Amino acid sequence: MNCLYPDLQCHINAEVEAQAKTIYPMPESQVNDFTFKTHMVATWANHLLIAQMTNNNISMDQVNVKGIPGLQKSLSKDINFHLDSLIGLYTQDKFKTVGNFTIYQPADTKASLTSEFIVNRNEDFDNNDHDSLSRYRADLGIKVNNFYLSQEIKLIKPLPPVKAKPVVVKEKTTTDSIDTLLIKKLVELTGLSHLKDLSPQVDFTAPYKVGADIAAIQTKIRADHQALYESVIVKPLQLKSDYDITFSAQRNNQKLGKIYSQGHAQLNGSELNINSKFKNSNHALFADMRLLSNFDTGVSNIKLKRHTFTFTPEQDLKSFYIPVLPIDLNITQGQLTTSADITVNKDKQISGFIDLSTHRITGEYESFRFGNVGSHIHLALSSTGVKTQSPLEISADYLDMGVPMSNPRLLAEFDTSNDYYYIAHGTTELYGGNITIKPITITSLSNIKEVPVTVSGVDLARVIAEADQDNIELTGRIDGVIPIAFRKRQYSYT
Repeated sequence: MNCLYPDLQCHINAEVEAQAKTIYPMPESQVNDFTFKTHMVATWANHLLIAQMTNNNISMDQVNVKGIPGLQKSLSKDINFHLDSLIGLYTQDKFKTVGNFTIYQPADTKASLTSEFIVNRNEDFDNNDHDSLSRYRADLGIKVNNFYLSQEIKLIKPLPPVKAKPVVVKEKTTTDSIDTLLIKKLVELTGLSHLKDLSPQVDFTAPYKVGADIAAIQTKIRADHQALYESVIVKPLQLKSDYDITFSAQRNNQKLGKIYSQGHAQLNGSELNINSKFKNSNHALFADMRLLSNFDTGVSNIKLKRHTFTFTPEQDLKSFYIPVLPIDLNITQGQLTTSADITVNKDKQISGFIDLSTHRITGEYESFRFGNVGSHIHLALSSTGVKTQSPLEISADYLDMGVPMSNPRLLAEFDTSNDYYYIAHGTTELYGGNITIKPITITSLSNIKEVPVTVSGVDLARVIAEADQDNIELTGRIDGVIPIAFRKRQYSYT
């Protein structure tokens, strides 16, 4: 297809297929066996190229991921991207210094992507005593709607070499100066006045006055020509699309259920903005997230919008919100509110906050039971650690960890970067009495030398009754102080 004049039209109707059986390197990754197929009908007229591409299919056998932390041993297999139809537009300005590509998905057409993603991760257990390699597998099904891409480009062409020879030219033979003639010739040969952009580079000879400074003329031609391009403002790449993702995952041989995500992605030059909502297999919303990333600065921001989960016996954590929960935890009553705003800089340093609050949360964890838990936890994240932005408050009506406690209360602060842990107040009712922790500052959680616990009014008869010891009888109440120390996941009484 090669039209030389804007008033003519050229048409192309072709099947296009490209296939690569070798491994092509991408930044810190590798793509293996890339195939692209399409049927294209195109028309070129009046500086406008219109192309309709149907039955577009892009497939890759696998993509090996190497450059993303934590995903070095991961790959995506059987990648297939299919679009029913795409419309492509290409235009040039009248000077043919700027071209613009636009590709969009027509209304009521379908696009989908399927892939299997496998993540192999080394996971630490029992305080780094041993490692375990876990295999996560996910099947992706993505529907794409309202796809749009626009890219403006400069049309820069190498300047032809300028050759000149002195000839005798009379002043009255032409109304144009020699400089003007050279520029006109250059414009003609570089195709700036018509569609000869694909003309090969040509040497040409032009006359000039005896005694003229040919070096200055050449410099002026090149400077004027380059200035034409430098004055062009090129718009950044623009890409936007709606999407609908079905995400089916499993860890080793354990299925983790399905996750549905709906959202909008937009790329404007170096800025990526993704807004997405995540739902479970019961279509219950559990995350409303925004990702904003700048490729030039290397800074990314993840914002988890404020959301409240409401738990009831019919909509509990384990069967309604997370049908396949890998830990033995269930919440059957109450509300949990979450929000977060996290920024990661180019050096992968984290800053931001996480906010959690609970209202009358009731449930159980393994053999522990808890009821009507209320809390507010506001954490600030930094590259060196985590700290509380305001005092951490936790309270409950009851907590049963093998020993039944009523009305437990805790008020504390901590800063992991400075090894600072402060308990301002801790108390609970136990066997008719009270257990209290006085204000104390701790500098290490793995080796707590001594925490003085004050005991007052504990009914010994209730203690023995709870212990179910028929051959022992105690009466009265006990008061005192019990110093407790914690060393390497063990505790002792002194």
